[in-house]
Amino acid sequence: MQCPRCQSDDVTRSRRKLWERFVLPIVRGQAHRCRDCKHRFWAGVEWGRVVLGTLTAMVVAFVIVAMVVVRENQTQTQPNPGVPARRVRRVRPKPLPQGLPPLSKVPSPDADRSGNGDTN
Repeated sequence: MQCPRCQSDDVTRSRRKLWERFVLPIVRGQAHRCRDCKHRFWAGVEWGRVVLGTLTAMVVAFVIVAMVVVRENQTQTQPNPGVPARRVRRVRPKPLPQGLPPLSKVPSPDADRSGNGDTN
């Protein structure tokens, strides 16, 4: 094996960084270091697998996001078919009989709007 920078054959395996401990076995690569120029590099990486894995992850993420968006749009536009729609009943107050004295001395809101109220 030769260093890609200085073409030296004095190359040794290098310790893997934490994230490389997860990535390099997947792509079947190894970390190496040149003893002459101290250049650190990967060897044996199958770049086809890297590209294929990246594209696969992107497609899966896109499909999941699309499914979530479609589901949200369906729930917003259509009511839940399992739950019956509730009808709101409006209760109309019964009219008071004519000729009764007023219930209180508090002026009604309609009297305030007419402009007859004195403000001092």
